[in-house]
Amino acid sequence: MKKCVFLLFFVCLCSALFCASSPFLPHDKRHLSDSQVTKLTFQGLILLPSQEDLNPAGYENVHGVLAYKIDLPGSVVSLKKELRPLIGKPLDEDTLAELKRRVQNYYHHNHHPLVRVTIPEQDISAGVVQMIVKESQLGKVEVKGNKWFSKKSIEKQIRLQEDENLASDVLDQDLWWLNRNPFRQVDAVYLPGEKPGTTDLELLVHDRFPLRTYFGIDNTGNDVTGNNRLYIGVDWGKVFWTDQRLSYQFVTSSDFTRFYAHTLYYEAPLPWRHLLNIYGGYSHVDADYTIPNVKGTHFHTKGWSMQASLRYTVPLKPMRSFLHQVIGGFDFKRTNNNLALGGRPVISDNNVNLTQFMLGYNLGYEVDPLTLSFEIEGFYSPGQWVADQSNADYQSLRSYSKNDYVYARSAFVLIWDFYQKWTFHTTLRWQLASINLLPSEEYGVGGYNTVRGYKERIVNGDNVFILNLEVRTPPVSIFNPLAGYKKFHDEFVFLVFFDYGFQQVKRPVTDQNKTNNLASIGPGVRYQVTPYLTFRADWGFQLHRITDPSVSGGPHQRLSFSLVAGY
Repeated sequence: MKKCVFLLFFVCLCSALFCASSPFLPHDKRHLSDSQVTKLTFQGLILLPSQEDLNPAGYENVHGVLAYKIDLPGSVVSLKKELRPLIGKPLDEDTLAELKRRVQNYYHHNHHPLVRVTIPEQDISAGVVQMIVKESQLGKVEVKGNKWFSKKSIEKQIRLQEDENLASDVLDQDLWWLNRNPFRQVDAVYLPGEKPGTTDLELLVHDRFPLRTYFGIDNTGNDVTGNNRLYIGVDWGKVFWTDQRLSYQFVTSSDFTRFYAHTLYYEAPLPWRHLLNIYGGYSHVDADYTIPNVKGTHFHTKGWSMQASLRYTVPLKPMRSFLHQVIGGFDFKRTNNNLALGGRPVISDNNVNLTQFMLGYNLGYEVDPLTLSFEIEGFYSPGQWVADQSNADYQSLRSYSKNDYVYARSAFVLIWDFYQKWTFHTTLRWQLASINLLPSEEYGVGGYNTVRGYKERIVNGDNVFILNLEVRTPPVSIFNPLAGYKKFHDEFVFLVFFDYGFQQVKRPVTDQNKTNNLASIGPGVRYQVTPYLTFRADWGFQLHRITDPSVSGGPHQRLSFSLVAGY
């Protein structure tokens, strides 16, 4: 989440205008003896909105905090806790200065950073201080730098209204909502307002043409459908001239015959700040295959799969550098094979339908030098309620699977910037299931995204645990120092990794291990030219050999790579 940045001259101006009034004792002090002045102690605080509400004669019998015609940005309990250490202290200039500082901190911590705190002349002989708190209010909102997104479409996403107290947490939420679109980046700058006591908001927009095409190659396939994948896609970030997004991708094996797939993704931000996502996909397989370690099993077959999924996301109220949301959804899948999913190849004589509900929660938190994210998802199928969904249909694709099941999966990522942009990455993932799942719901272990050095999805499991550890060097530019391209935004990163994976089948079949362990180490590189090119490569060396009879053998090392170019 992007934070608002303050212009240097405005910070100085705020320091002068909002915090400059020096604390002083009242003029009535001249009527007190030296012993009376010494005995003056702080007993209570009254917060006022203006000079007109001040009682110069002062108040008695006020203990703690009283807010008069002021809506506090947080709880009065937290303000009392902030001021409690000052109760009973001598009411001198140092105490008054500390009192102002603590009230300002209270407003800052509650996302109201622009506040003027003054203590006017008054009678404080009873130990009660009246303090005027004046928050800066929003003046004008101005959008600058936009080329492809209209000013009106950006301005209407700012919920703060003119003459309303400035709340940085509300503005942060608005910026996060605006910056979800990958074709646009919006930052905010506070400027002095034209009217006294106001602050103008300037929105600086860096956007680009909201249509991107790309193509790429990687080796995330398998032996049956081809190890290499070619793909081409398009992203449209301004569907029907709104903030809706539409993406399409076509993927094929490198021989263009054994495998191809179409995927479509649609995202609609709703007026009440929720998100609706719709995903659809279709794949086709036309390939030869053999069953590992079984002689004379050479087949040629065709298969297909399709999926339609819906997700509804509800962002929850963020807290400082903490973002989180709840997701609900539904999946429908139909297939007659598992050839693209690894494991022992299976072709069913019947088409099999899968329907399931999902509920998830994810969060992100960033505080220097740590960045972390967490997600957990639960899936539930209540049984058969459409055709081709009986237990017999399920078991034609996988033995012992049933149409009534539940499973959960989770992921935790921690990035630690431990020394001059050297980073340590930790990723933990797991899945737990009630019974044998269909191949589409099993967790594949092996390959770039799980345990490098092994073939993609060399084993599939119902219950899985994965650990990835990486140390990455600081990003450096290659072209800037070599070729002198000062505006060439490229980054190169070198890394070393350790991967571990544990896979368990709830109920194995004959000649299948119930559990398998995978482990690997190796180097890797990351290189990108923003936003045109992305390259990754990881060379993994196996530390543990898989002895499962249902798994085909292979080399004990593997290079995983991907290259994507787009504009």
